[in-house]
Amino acid sequence: IDITEGSHDVTVSWSILAGPAGTEKNLLIKYNPSRVTVHHNIFTKARQRNPQVRIDDAGTPATDTTVDMRNNLVWDWGAGYGTLVWYGPQANVVNNYYSSSDNAIKVELARAYVQGNLSADHREINGVGNETSPFPASSVDTQDACTAARLVLEKAGVRPLDSVDQ
Repeated sequence: IDITEGSHDVTVSWSILAGPAGTEKNLLIKYNPSRVTVHHNIFTKARQRNPQVRIDDAGTPATDTTVDMRNNLVWDWGAGYGTLVWYGPQANVVNNYYSSSDNAIKVELARAYVQGNLSADHREINGVGNETSPFPASSVDTQDACTAARLVLEKAGVRPLDSVDQ
C-alpha cells in the first residue's frame, strides 16, 4: 500500500499486509501525507516498509501529525527493518509487537513518540523515540502490545483466511 502525494485522513486497520517470503515492501507513507492512522494490522514477510514513514526526499519538517501507528504486529523482516520513520515526519509508534529488536524501529531526522512497543526477544526498543508526549491523533481503542497482538492474530484480515494468510 502506498499513501502518498498529500494524502490525509487515511486509516489502515485490521488488515494483513503479507506476501510470499522475500517480498520487498508492505506500506509506504511519503510525499507530504498527514493524519494517517495505522492500527491493528499484521505486517509480515517484507524486508522493508513495515511501514516506512517519510515526508519527502529533502527531509522537510512536517507541520501536522504524519502517522499514528499503534497495536500492530510486525513480523519477520529478515535482513531488512521493521518500522522506519525518517526525513521529516511527526509520528506516534505505540504498543506494537515486533518479532525482533534488530532494526525493529528506526527514527532518523524525524520526531517520534515511541512507547509501549515490545519485541519477542524481550529487548528494549522504545529508546529511539525523541518526543516525551504523543502528537495529536484520532482516538483509537488501544491495548497493550501483547493483548493487541493476540487480537490482531484472531481478527485481522478477511475471514475465512486463505492459505497464505493462515
